[in-house]
Order: sequence, then C-alpha cells, then structure tokens
Amino acid sequence: MPRSLRLLIRRRLFWLALLLLVWLFCSGEAQANSLGKGLERFPQWPAKLPLGTAQADLVPRANPQPVALYRYQLQRQVTHPVE
Repeated sequence: MPRSLRLLIRRRLFWLALLLLVWLFCSGEAQANSLGKGLERFPQWPAKLPLGTAQADLVPRANPQPVALYRYQLQRQVTHPVE
C-alpha cells in the first residue's frame, strides 16, 4: 500500500472519529430534574430519621492483620514507652 494512500486513510479515519465523538457528545439531552420534582416525590423528607453512626469499617479490609499490629504497637508505646 503506498504511503500517500495510508496517509489519506488515516486522515479520513481521524476526521470520521472526531465527527462521531462530536455527534455523540452533542446529541444527548440533559436529564437533570429540578429540585421541585424531587420534593414532590418525597414530601416528608425532613421527618426522616438520620442514619446512626457507623460501628465498624464500612469497607472490609483485604488484610486486617497489619492494622491490628499497628494498633497493638501504638498501644504498647503509650503504656510502655521505650527509653
């Protein structure tokens, strides 16, 4: 394949991809609702009880041993300071 033909195909693909991206980004319609519509769906939102505080980690740790070891070392430093 000659170099000029490859360059022509590359340029056309670039402009086609750019045109496709512009079309995709500009053809959508915004889907945001006003605050009034949300208040209509939940009219008693101030009466809802707030959530309580979390009692433990909400995200489980992959390996909890290093955290426990670190806490143990901190506790040991406080109770038995190194001289």
